Amino acid sequence: MKNKLMYLVAVLFAACVSFSSCNDDDDDDIPAEFSGTWKFDKTHFVFDYSEESISIPGMDPMTPEEITNMVIDLGNEKMGEYFTGIRFDSKKELTVLMKIDGASKELSATYVVQKSTINVTLNKDELSALVGKDIAMMPAISLKYEIGTAALTLYIDKTYIQTLLSLVKGLNLDLSMEEQLILTAVETILNKTTTLEIGATLKR
Repeated sequence: MKNKLMYLVAVLFAACVSFSSCNDDDDDDIPAEFSGTWKFDKTHFVFDYSEESISIPGMDPMTPEEITNMVIDLGNEKMGEYFTGIRFDSKKELTVLMKIDGASKELSATYVVQKSTINVTLNKDELSALVGKDIAMMPAISLKYEIGTAALTLYIDKTYIQTLLSLVKGLNLDLSMEEQLILTAVETILNKTTTLEIGATLKR
């Protein structure tokens, strides 16, 4: 169950990177410190819940602190198996680095930095080929970022995660019964979540 949960978390974060879009009217220069390849280093997860315990199908009730520790531990162990990093190729182009069924995959994209967010537009044809379905549209979802001298943290919040869940459900993916139950559980948990940030810290 924990591996299934972590797989879903990884897929949702990869989807966040992959399905974002941007406003091309912003001509601000991209900070030079973005250049190069950033590899997954650790999971970024901030979680506050309105109740003292959380019920998850197939598992004993857990406290928000236990959930936080579990997601961080599993993310640090498993996330890199699916999302391996981002390569900034120019001031407007980047490549999302992923693994699917153990094979390395690359997805080209364009991006724009707007204040504290990075807005990414993925190549729709590449995405359609990757998932085996025609992608008619990509919703506008932006990654919030924090950058230091050696680390880049990218994450999405509760509102964006709810949008991603709707997106994943709309793709009609061939999910197992267990994965479908996890999706339902995540939706239920989000309704009582007060703060949620999930993503990754990357290093060059």
